[in-house]
Amino acid sequence: MSLLSRAQSHDPTAWSTFVSLYTPLIYHWARKQGLTPEASQRVGQDVFLHVYQRIQSFQPTDSTDTIHSWLARLTHKKIMDDIEQQQRIQNQERDQRNAETETPEESELVLPSIVHEVDAAVVQNETKQLYNSALTFFKESLSEWEWKIFSRVELDHQPIEKVASEFQRNCVEVISIKSRLLRKFRQEYAKLFQLD
Repeated sequence: MSLLSRAQSHDPTAWSTFVSLYTPLIYHWARKQGLTPEASQRVGQDVFLHVYQRIQSFQPTDSTDTIHSWLARLTHKKIMDDIEQQQRIQNQERDQRNAETETPEESELVLPSIVHEVDAAVVQNETKQLYNSALTFFKESLSEWEWKIFSRVELDHQPIEKVASEFQRNCVEVISIKSRLLRKFRQEYAKLFQLD
């Protein structure tokens, strides 16, 4: 089962990995919209609570409807909700001050404009960061020699013959190891982001 499938069934280990993978990205999105570190953490908690309650029913409708895009839309909504809540608090405080002093003040909080277009370069960079985080988790599930062979062939793009010689194995064995681990990685993480 993939990480997403296990997270959908509320497997604690899968859920922990899922949260660890996406927390930095959600925090980054919130900070990018101008939220404070505390507000960004609050938004992250709201996002993950919402996801936990609804991840079982997540079913992508097409190739553009990914868990990544769902989290991006949800995070943006939670950011807007948080900003509006903070604005309401500020307005109440301002109204209270105005009632006491009878001097109107302008609100200091400005709502960001809603972004309708997605910058392809930003999405590509975020996906690359997520992929690298997934590789870190994947590495922990392998033996040291498996990871070395996998990383030399798949990540460093070294020729099979060179890697076989380096690890004193034959080419067929290296190809078999690479194929098995690549299949394992795709089964685990392919549903989180697009893998060719």
